[in-house]
Amino acid sequence: MRSITSMSAPMMLLTGLVLFDQDLQRACKDHYLKRCWGIGFGLSFRVVALGPNFRRLSVEHIASAHRRTSSRLILLDYDGTMMPQPSISNTPSDEVISVLNGLSADPKNVVFVVSGRGKDSLSKWFASCEKLGISAEHGYFTRWSRDSPWESCMIPADFDWKKDRRACDETLYRGNGWLLY
Repeated sequence: MRSITSMSAPMMLLTGLVLFDQDLQRACKDHYLKRCWGIGFGLSFRVVALGPNFRRLSVEHIASAHRRTSSRLILLDYDGTMMPQPSISNTPSDEVISVLNGLSADPKNVVFVVSGRGKDSLSKWFASCEKLGISAEHGYFTRWSRDSPWESCMIPADFDWKKDRRACDETLYRGNGWLLY
């Protein structure tokens, strides 16, 4: 039986490099079709790659679609979109609160603020927004309105797959020098 430790280091390196090259080629195969744009300045500079069929939506098109729909879900990213990127205390302005209350008042709208911040901070900041939904800590906690309770997406972890993976590893290690990535 040949264990993984008996495989020569150059062979392991070569195998790893070949697999890395294949992954890189697969990830980059369509890059020549993309159009790249630089957005922002300094530390907030980002490169955005857009597909060849990307069309910028006009304000008129968005407003028309907004008027025609009977129900709308509006998800607003708090840090970096609604408020400048990161600051220790980015409390929302009165204007932001007013806009959120205006959007939430429309019965056709379900409005959520999504943030990585804690539920206690967000609860305090948006206490005056009665119908605003909040998704805190990157979606781990969700509250549908000011008066509804916080829900947690606590999903019990199921690690039964690890037994199967161990069996695969043991079979693999007895094989002819192959690595599982």
